[in-house]
Amino acid sequence: MKGIRDSGLGPAFTSMRSVLLIAILGVIAASAAFAQVVESNINVTGLGAEGYEPGQPGKQENEPSCAVNPLNELNVMCAYNWYGFADLPLKQGDTWIGFSETRDGRVFIRRPLTGTRDNSWIGRDFAADPTMLAWPGGAAVTSIAGIRGGNSVMLIQRMMEVNSETGFRHLSEAGQIEIASISGVNFIDKPDARVIIDPNGGTQLVTMTLETGEIVEREWPNLRIIVTYAVFNGSNQNIRTYSTYSDQFGADGSWSNPQQITNSSGLDQGLSVAHIENEILYTVRRFQAGTENDAIMGAISKNRGRKIGKVFEITDICPFDQITLPDSAITEEAVSFRTNDFPWVSATGDTYVLAYSERPRDTDGNCIFNQGSRIMVRTSQNGTVWSPPLQVSPVAGHAFQFMPAINCARGACQVIWYDTRNESLAFEAALAVELGAGAPKYWEDNPNIEDFIIDGEFGSFTFRRTADVYTSRITIDSHGDPSASPIPERVSVYQYGVDRMANVFEREFNPVNVRNYGGNTKPFMGDYIAITAPAWRLKDDGISWESNQSATGNIELDKVNYFGAWTDNRRIRGASLGSYPYTTATPFNVSPEVQVSTSVPDGDAKQLHAGSEPGGPAPQVKPEILAINTDRFLSAYMPRAEGLEDRNMNPGTCMPTAEPAPFAATAPFETRTKNSEIYG
Repeated sequence: MKGIRDSGLGPAFTSMRSVLLIAILGVIAASAAFAQVVESNINVTGLGAEGYEPGQPGKQENEPSCAVNPLNELNVMCAYNWYGFADLPLKQGDTWIGFSETRDGRVFIRRPLTGTRDNSWIGRDFAADPTMLAWPGGAAVTSIAGIRGGNSVMLIQRMMEVNSETGFRHLSEAGQIEIASISGVNFIDKPDARVIIDPNGGTQLVTMTLETGEIVEREWPNLRIIVTYAVFNGSNQNIRTYSTYSDQFGADGSWSNPQQITNSSGLDQGLSVAHIENEILYTVRRFQAGTENDAIMGAISKNRGRKIGKVFEITDICPFDQITLPDSAITEEAVSFRTNDFPWVSATGDTYVLAYSERPRDTDGNCIFNQGSRIMVRTSQNGTVWSPPLQVSPVAGHAFQFMPAINCARGACQVIWYDTRNESLAFEAALAVELGAGAPKYWEDNPNIEDFIIDGEFGSFTFRRTADVYTSRITIDSHGDPSASPIPERVSVYQYGVDRMANVFEREFNPVNVRNYGGNTKPFMGDYIAITAPAWRLKDDGISWESNQSATGNIELDKVNYFGAWTDNRRIRGASLGSYPYTTATPFNVSPEVQVSTSVPDGDAKQLHAGSEPGGPAPQVKPEILAINTDRFLSAYMPRAEGLEDRNMNPGTCMPTAEPAPFAATAPFETRTKNSEIYG
């Protein structure tokens, strides 16, 4: 498996193809010079385990959360929203939680989180938003769940590490534990969770009935599980955030009374939690409402969550938020996925590190909301006084960087995010050449990552937006100030091909606005991505455990393998021209270089469309377009960007549809898989 890993150290990984992929990111310790190596992505959910519900193929997965077994760094576990399991007939609708695990860093196998039983025995209609936790000898997944029209709950699924030579190394407990329950118009959402092993050491004996019916006992270290979540109040449209904890793994219902972290007049959402020894920092996004501005808020507990201090503002932000389009009240001529600017926090042994995205400001400090966003990092050694923002990866052009996640280990951190820099430069060049001087102005003033149509001198062009995933290493100096690696690494790795003109091009990319949710009416990329590393390490006594956040001082020991995971639409498939049969359909994922004119002056229309019929004459197009695209030109042609024109309401069938009239305003598409996968 490829990712970013230690130069010359760490496990070797091979690549696989299919549904959920993860990247290994290995970094060299904090030093004057370091190297990071990006390797090919690996499949995490492509192999269903024998004896488990396989789920419907070709469905979506998103919002991964991953953890590493501290007893074996090759043993990686990921939980995620799995629509293919929940949507089976006679079972639950909506989504449920999937679980994937690798024992060797190469082959991942997949199953429902509930294990060998179907999810009906949980007594819920849906579950989502998982957080994966791991500690020596055990693991857990927290998630929201609920009954439609009934209670909304926080659940925890405990898992026991078992002595098995094959298959899963962790099995689920035969039952889930309810942490909190909200009724009425309230709804639980956007949770987070952390494990804190007791620094005083000690263990406790845990007895568990597994999904298989087997009863097992294990010694687990004394630890505390911190769970945070937001509560939507539908009656007055505000969101409050809460925290609870348990020292008994929740087995005896010993969850503390939930403490309220924030209570703004508007919305407080997107919790992220970090700890330094017994101190916990809670961070949350506050949305603008009334006199309250857009900001990242913080609160601190000095005693592992027993008492939480007063909430305070860490920093105001110029957020990158965008709504779902199309919206008939706004426009039917653009498509965009919904995303919000949420913070992500982690910590080294003595410093909190906060990551978020932000749009630029003018010289007076006012937000410029029609410009792209960049990833920012701030640091603090006490949680209240923060460094100035560091722009992690400055880049030219109208690019967007968004949805960061960050994780710290061995004294340094790794931040991961979505990034549109590659398409940005290509689009600006194409607009200037093909559409004239006015077109780049439209592009540069567009505040969203949206598929759009623009008219120009040579006709109308459609643009399908794409995003890569990048990562950068963050180091902290003796004053607690951050710095970023000078050149970020692109970790989204795609297949390459060579056309007849000997041009090398990527055969896959990530089109972020494919409408594969809501009956093929809405795009969605999830609300978060993931990056993780071993969270715990053995002390010198070889018995007790300590946090892996701080550096050891040994440059070799402080090299770390990171694991990152994100939602990716690279393998969504279907025909781009309705008359072609499914078996020979061109993937929607045509190279982003292939952004071509979708209408031309009347005199050229017949020649442009002539090659779309089997056996017809070769298409007559401008030589510069033909030189770039060769025989891929027609596969890219469509009356609108895919996101704009996808109206297929019958997923699961493979019957061809009638060929659209040349340059029709709308055109039916072949049915396609709805895979919104997780790669890394």
